[in-house]
Amino acid sequence: MVYIQVMYTDLSIQKELLTEIEKLPKDNVLFILVETDSREGKLKNIASCQGFDNYMLCQRRDNSQDWVLLFGWDEDDFIWRRTSECIGCKDRVQVDIPVGINHVIFRGGSVSQEVWDTACAKFSSEMA
Repeated sequence: MVYIQVMYTDLSIQKELLTEIEKLPKDNVLFILVETDSREGKLKNIASCQGFDNYMLCQRRDNSQDWVLLFGWDEDDFIWRRTSECIGCKDRVQVDIPVGINHVIFRGGSVSQEVWDTACAKFSSEMA
């Protein structure tokens, strides 16, 4: 079975089957890990991502095989910009990455350097 584990800014960790991803809170995320129980040790890890403002988990099925893509980006990585002059209009709008496949978006959270260091240690010992 394939699982997704998420660590949040309060350093709590929640784990669900990938098929039950809708049960997970989507805000204040620090780390995301996708893993399988069909392998042991570090080989169980399929994908991980940390340290971003936003995260996206994409899934697809190809030749009876399930595939996942875990991707992170920061707030101003994707910006729509106006090409015409307009007084009083916004000239740029931050957006989520434009993707045309099924995906679930998580929002990152900010923590102090001390909490981040603790989170990294906890990730290494409990999740990775």
